Amino acid sequence: MPTMDRSRRINAPGLDLIKSFEGLHDGDPSTPTLEPALCPAGVWSVGWGHALTDGGRQLRGGADRAAAMAAWRRLWPAGMTLADADALLRQDLATVETGIVRLCPVPLTDNQFAALGSLAYNIGLDALGGSTLRRLLLAGDTAGAADEFPRWCRAGGRVLPGLVRRRAAERALFLTP
Repeated sequence: MPTMDRSRRINAPGLDLIKSFEGLHDGDPSTPTLEPALCPAGVWSVGWGHALTDGGRQLRGGADRAAAMAAWRRLWPAGMTLADADALLRQDLATVETGIVRLCPVPLTDNQFAALGSLAYNIGLDALGGSTLRRLLLAGDTAGAADEFPRWCRAGGRVLPGLVRRRAAERALFLTP
């Protein structure tokens, strides 16, 4: 049964989907802590896909390596652990969950909510907010909204196979009762 509960959380299948596609970012697996790594879109990330920023600007590419390492050391002076990564993911998802409730004030099943959460965690709430997917969902066209997931498979102007697979998995979850 779809619900509009304001305190919604991404369910276990959604969390598993996010973790499986984000992967555990670790720039140096030889150390006991999780260090920043460049994601396929060229953003410095750590943990379960948490983008590192400096003054609100996402750190990208080789030129921002020193800034990414400095931000990481500032946030986790003893190094990031798996427990830190899990807690950070939950913190990041709390923002996503609140955003989805705000942007999509329509009844959603738990799986629809989780699929939207995975998408928004990856593309950002601003992108979701201005999307045709959201417009169709608000208009009551759930099937049309589901068909929009595959459109979000580009990063840096090119189609990434991992994003194609992720969007297919998100769409399948969205359509699962």
